[in-house]
Amino acid sequence: MTTVRVNKSLIAAAPKPARTRPSKDHGLHKAVQALKFAALTIALVSVFLFFKPSFDQIRDNKLSLNRLSEDIAQKQKLVETLRREQQSLHSDPEHIERIARDKLNLARPDEYVYRFEPKNSIGNTPP
Repeated sequence: MTTVRVNKSLIAAAPKPARTRPSKDHGLHKAVQALKFAALTIALVSVFLFFKPSFDQIRDNKLSLNRLSEDIAQKQKLVETLRREQQSLHSDPEHIERIARDKLNLARPDEYVYRFEPKNSIGNTPP
């Protein structure tokens, strides 16, 4: 086994950094950084507060648009149903007779109509 001897005097020691005292400029630099941060924060909050009503209005308009679109779809279905009903009333005599019997309580002269009232589950039962 071989050993290597190193002369410690030949190894250059890294110079230690000189200890410096905080200068007056360092305190001023911290104050300027704090002011910059405060100004940026105030600017961002101001922009948010300025545009918030617009964002709220946009959201409300989108909700209103969705409700109105649903309402339009329902109305279109109703219109289609009424058009079919109208067409049926113009062309189908059996449909006309059914409407006359059910909604207008009409009957043919040689008919007797018996109507039964639905049984009420609470009270109104004969003793």
